[in-house]
Amino acid sequence: MKKNIGILYKVACVLVAAAILALYFFSVISGLLAMLLLVIAAGLLLTGLASFCQLFFPSRIRTRKSLIK
Repeated sequence: MKKNIGILYKVACVLVAAAILALYFFSVISGLLAMLLLVIAAGLLLTGLASFCQLFFPSRIRTRKSLIK
C-alpha cells in the first residue's frame, strides 16, 4: 500500500471521525443514523491512520505530495 493522502486530508478524516464519535457519546445521535455514522467514522479513522484511501486507489487520486520529483 502506497500512501496516497496528504497531511491535511489525514487531519480532516481524524477530526470528522472524532466529531462523529463525540456526537454519539453525548447522545446527540442515536439509532440507525448513529450506527451508520459510526461505520463511516471507523472508515475515516482507518483511512487517516493508514494514510491510504481505498476509494482513491482505483482512480489514482493522490492528495499527498511526492518527495521524489
